[in-house]
Amino acid sequence: MESHRRFFLCSTLIVLGLLLGPLEVHAQKDKPFGFNPIRKRETFTTIPFELRANLIVVKTLVDKSDTLNFILDSGVQSIIILDSTVRTKLHTNIGRKIQISGIGESPPFSALVSLGHTVKLSGLVAYSQNLVLLQENFLDLSEYLGLPIHGIIGSDIFKRFHVEIDYSRYILTFSEPLKYKYRKRKGVALPLYLDRTKPYISLNGLENNGKKIENINLVIDTGGAHSLLLNPEALPQDLLPQKMIDGHLGRGLNGNIEGKLGRVDMLHLANQHLKSVLVTLPDSLVFDQRVTHSETTRHGSIGGEILKRFVVSMNYAQNILVLKPIKKEIKKPFESDMSGIELRATGKDYRNFEVYSVIEESPAGRAGILPG
Repeated sequence: MESHRRFFLCSTLIVLGLLLGPLEVHAQKDKPFGFNPIRKRETFTTIPFELRANLIVVKTLVDKSDTLNFILDSGVQSIIILDSTVRTKLHTNIGRKIQISGIGESPPFSALVSLGHTVKLSGLVAYSQNLVLLQENFLDLSEYLGLPIHGIIGSDIFKRFHVEIDYSRYILTFSEPLKYKYRKRKGVALPLYLDRTKPYISLNGLENNGKKIENINLVIDTGGAHSLLLNPEALPQDLLPQKMIDGHLGRGLNGNIEGKLGRVDMLHLANQHLKSVLVTLPDSLVFDQRVTHSETTRHGSIGGEILKRFVVSMNYAQNILVLKPIKKEIKKPFESDMSGIELRATGKDYRNFEVYSVIEESPAGRAGILPG
């Protein structure tokens, strides 16, 4: 079921107005602000994660809550509570209302910012944290992933640590970023730079239709389930796939995302040559209005379908991204659901499966399968 739906979290989220700047934040007495190891003498902290539909899910506590499931997203600026039932159980301290916009068909919507919370992830703890509280669960991620999803943890944790994501062992490792020393055995190092909290790399290796583009700027998007997302307005038209299909590309905070799906011949990433890569091209008007408000020309993003083929290390302090290919994953072909069915998991423990929608003229549509 997980391959039937794509999600665009980091790559689509734009918070209109600085969430942390104008708000007065008071650190809890004698406690450091932001994420820190609970055991201060340890040089690194490891945390297990679960991979669902190419998204990293970590166990999280907010204040005195029960264990919650949060998605680790390298590009979202703040900690976001998606599940409105969690919001009602928190002792909130509302600072103000903000407007949130992302890729999707719906207009921007309102959210609340609550101040002064404690957030824990296994061996890490963050005090005096601001939370963005959605007043409705717009994404319905739980039904798509078959697992309760309560929120998103954003870029603050990436700014604080050197973060290693081992997709082969499902382990996150957090260590002091300035103490990290790169060695060739750890993988291939690429320059990493930030624009409005989003981590970018610049590549010279996208080929298609006998053409090649240089200096393509891509966000490293752990909050996106896709492989390669491209902005069709920022690329030469003769580089775009000649064969593309229309359809629902996925879902962002502002609803369904329409566009096209195709393939590009080659993506050169680190020392790997990824062939016949699936590429998603959201509707250009929506992409331009919702995503391109940055100083960097944004050609697109690299999502979890590609990242999960590597051990990924991100170090914002040293401006470095290290990619070490996972042998059993790196040569796997890029595949997509061809049935035309969108499934949701419902009921207790998400053990019931329901046909939510069917694309017209797809194999499922021609076979007579209907929603519900």
